[in-house]
Amino acid sequence: MKKIKLLALIAMASVALFSCKKDDDKNTNENPFQAMLSANLVTDTVFAKADIVASEDGYKIFFAKDGQVTQLGCKLPQAGQYKVSFWDFDTKTLRASPIVTVTDANQFTYVNITPIDVVANQRYVLSINNTQNGAIVSTYKAKKKSNVNLFPFTVGSVTFEDNSFKASATTLFPDSDVTGTILFNFPDLTFVPKK
Repeated sequence: MKKIKLLALIAMASVALFSCKKDDDKNTNENPFQAMLSANLVTDTVFAKADIVASEDGYKIFFAKDGQVTQLGCKLPQAGQYKVSFWDFDTKTLRASPIVTVTDANQFTYVNITPIDVVANQRYVLSINNTQNGAIVSTYKAKKKSNVNLFPFTVGSVTFEDNSFKASATTLFPDSDVTGTILFNFPDLTFVPKK
């Protein structure tokens, strides 16, 4: 009887250890822009407004950990198809630029991409073009809280350093920094940090 109890105890301990190991192996997906807005981290007012210039708007970012970007997405007040882009900052190389179909103005929409390996502390740019079929569309903006600096801000493993901008109706690297008190456009990504 003692042997059976001992074997049962060993089996339960093995299952518990395996379960803990399995949980430890799970990666936590991060959607930093969505998380920042949900927590009112640096902004307190969100509004929709039509831009007057066709542009590629985005954010210079870096990651605190190595990992992968597995999805790109956005939130826009107008249904339609939008190009969200992920760039290497130093080389200005476009790493991914899928079309994201927005159907719900109240939700972020994401699409899967071929996973992109990213390196901790290397700069990247996440951007979106504010045109659809050649026409400028309304986009969301967010005003910063009065008692905080807008940049830099960190959400999870991702730090947003600055706004980036390029006047263009097509996808081009947004190479101009824009300082101010407003976040322009809401592109986002899914980041999976390495364990």
